[in-house]
Amino acid sequence: MKTMKRYICFAFASLCLSLIQSSAEVSQVNVKAAQPNPAPKSAQNASEIKTPPEVEKAMQMPDGEGKTNAIISAAQEWAKKDIPAVLSWAQKLPPVLRGKVVIQIIDANPQVAADWYIQTNIVFFHGAIYSWAMKEPNAAAAWSLKSPESVRAVAVISAAEGWFLIDKSSAADWAAKLTSDEDRVAAIKGVALKWCRTKDAKDGLQPAADWLKKFKPSDIKEACKFVVGDWKANPFNNSGTRNDAAIKEWVNQFPLSEPDKNEILANKQISSIPSLLHPKK
Repeated sequence: MKTMKRYICFAFASLCLSLIQSSAEVSQVNVKAAQPNPAPKSAQNASEIKTPPEVEKAMQMPDGEGKTNAIISAAQEWAKKDIPAVLSWAQKLPPVLRGKVVIQIIDANPQVAADWYIQTNIVFFHGAIYSWAMKEPNAAAAWSLKSPESVRAVAVISAAEGWFLIDKSSAADWAAKLTSDEDRVAAIKGVALKWCRTKDAKDGLQPAADWLKKFKPSDIKEACKFVVGDWKANPFNNSGTRNDAAIKEWVNQFPLSEPDKNEILANKQISSIPSLLHPKK
């Protein structure tokens, strides 16, 4: 139970961090492929949206917790009528407030939010799938496998991450059974990332490695590159033992060629899951 509470708390913190990132971190994604569900309303310019009086009133309140709570409450009521409009309007809010508002809308309407964010902001798209998978893992996972090809990797990784935090065995089984190479690798990455972020080594690093060894070398290589990139980018997720020497020792246990191991260890840091769509040169 303590371990589950720790996972949930970490998941909420991670999701909030993802949601308040500047959208400048990644380019917006316009998807021309067919939507997996009926297409949501088109993204609107925030300046063109008619804001309900209740929201305007909350925005005029003195700064503080009371104002924040009033804005969130008003936005939730607005979302019952027009979710895309709320999400469009939220884009102009300061980052921290935007994150608090959006996480509530996503939590209540994850599929609608995911459909909408495909058109607008891939940072928030990741958060929508991640949140959805923690509530309805099978539905989120199934949706991710039907998402447009241009965002499929992020969708599948996000679903695997969220699912792992509530049921790591089921998430691992789902990833292992995927027949599409691209989808399987994406799901393996999501599971491996969360598993290797577990601070307790007996619960994380070695069990994750033992699980990865069941896959073919090309799958292992891609998952290891992903994990190593995350370690390099996010030292706050790692214990003091996860230095370069420890990372090398972890990688060396896999049945891979020396060139493959060297490529893994040389992998660049991953700044965020959404940045996978627009890797830095």
